[in-house]
Amino acid sequence: MSSNRDELLAGRTIIDFDDAETDQRTRLLSGTETLNNSSQRLQNSHRLALETETLGAGILTDLRTQREQILNTRNTLREADSNVHNAQSTLKEMSRRMLHNKFIKYAIIISFIILAQDELSEEASDIMRAVSVPRMDEVATLGGQNNKQNIGYIGSSYNNINAMKTDEDSKVSKIGIDDEKSSLAQALFAIANQ
Repeated sequence: MSSNRDELLAGRTIIDFDDAETDQRTRLLSGTETLNNSSQRLQNSHRLALETETLGAGILTDLRTQREQILNTRNTLREADSNVHNAQSTLKEMSRRMLHNKFIKYAIIISFIILAQDELSEEASDIMRAVSVPRMDEVATLGGQNNKQNIGYIGSSYNNINAMKTDEDSKVSKIGIDDEKSSLAQALFAIANQ
């Protein structure tokens, strides 16, 4: 037993508690610092996540607004397309009516011209008949009758010519009116060509 006791006492070494405690304290401080750093990183990550969430919510709001704008634009474009279609059909109808009216104007102008030419030719033939003077051979054939009758015939012819001349002047003034009609017809024709 004494040998056991010697052995026990002989193997006894002195443990340095200060070194072990310092080493453990260093490890604890290092762990605490790592924990603090990790906690700070987690807080930064959490803050970043909140900022990202706020930014995402703003983007979603912007996207919703843009979607509404696109839908409104699409509706506006559909209305504009409908209005353009209506305008096209209205313009086609107006063009068709304009062509129809142009044909009517040409027909009216042509009828005015034809009427004016007919009146001019009738008045010209009336003037020619009114101005016709008896020829000398016609007067000579009346030679069997006395000279008083010949002179009376010539005088009456002269009176007829004067009467016709005044009638001719009035017809010439009518022709002047017809010239105005003709110029009116020309003006209408010029308007129709525009």
